[in-house]
Amino acid sequence: MALPSHGRARQWFARQLEELVAAGGTILDVGTSARFAKELAPHRGLFMNVDYVAAGYEPTRTGAADDVDRHEDIQALSYPDGSLDGVICLEVLEHVADPFKAASELVRVLRPGGRLICSVPFMTSYHGKGGESARHDSYPDYWRFTHEGLRTLLSGLSSASVYAVDGRVEVRLQQWLPHRVFSASLIRSALDRWDVPILGKMTSRHFAIGIK
Repeated sequence: MALPSHGRARQWFARQLEELVAAGGTILDVGTSARFAKELAPHRGLFMNVDYVAAGYEPTRTGAADDVDRHEDIQALSYPDGSLDGVICLEVLEHVADPFKAASELVRVLRPGGRLICSVPFMTSYHGKGGESARHDSYPDYWRFTHEGLRTLLSGLSSASVYAVDGRVEVRLQQWLPHRVFSASLIRSALDRWDVPILGKMTSRHFAIGIK
């Protein structure tokens, strides 16, 4: 489930990305299928002055310009301790057999003061794909995470703030309406104003913003 094309959640996400890239350096987008996939697509211009690296697990390479840059197993990253300035991990940990091991790796490779942006699903449907292959284009769907669970996963960070993405009304509507409906300006404005996300209540997923 992607963020709406505009509105409160998209604006908030853009601000977090701006803070992530402000310090420069190397930023790893781990568990992605392509460069600037998912929510990053509208924001690739922010990354012009940093070393952006996209990594997937056993990725399928097509020769396209946006193929991932490298293979990485999120449960055993090849980067040395404290070598990255930022890590982005969007909708990945639910597909990992050991999310605690993966989360510890995300923390390990960050330098002191490095930043993490992570998102995980909560009240969403199953979204595994393919069979038993370990390749990126064939993956299981193991887990769902409360805000408390996500904080526990990222307890190795010096600070981590967790946010609910959408409110209870929107989550219920998502079961019946196509995603594009929620980007319509009038509907988006009404939901942003009246359907406030609340931690501990119904939401489709959680975001964490952390600093090591």
